[in-house]
Amino acid sequence: FPTRRSSDLLSTARNLAQLIAHFDDREAAEWSAFLSGFNFYTKLHDSPKQRFETLAANWRSETRYLSDTNEICSHPAYQEIIGMGILALPFIFAELENQPDQWYWALKAITGADPVPEEHRGNLELMRAAWLNWASSCKERLGAEWRRVFIAVSA
Repeated sequence: FPTRRSSDLLSTARNLAQLIAHFDDREAAEWSAFLSGFNFYTKLHDSPKQRFETLAANWRSETRYLSDTNEICSHPAYQEIIGMGILALPFIFAELENQPDQWYWALKAITGADPVPEEHRGNLELMRAAWLNWASSCKERLGAEWRRVFIAVSA
């Protein structure tokens, strides 16, 4: 986070410490696993945001003339985005805010959720709405934790 001011980093550290202080053993283990994965990921790549943007641009460029969802979603760049795990979520949701796209396979793989009703499958706009509603519900339910993780990843 070299571009952020020291006071911002200190504030973020305090917020994280307050959050972690309320964790039970299971939550602490999950947070520890997330941080280990995040640290490992950032050692491999410049930043999750840059990595996502590079992969998404490559994926779009190489699949723009494809119509088969299986081909589109099995593209290596798309699979790498799935491999980013929860680090990719803020960027995928930002993409969906702007327009529907084939992010639903990745979202289901990363989150384990599937908020799209059977009757909406195949309709990108309705699928988009279902996933954005799911994300909004998570933001409300998880509140500050959701924001802190997304801010940490997006920096």
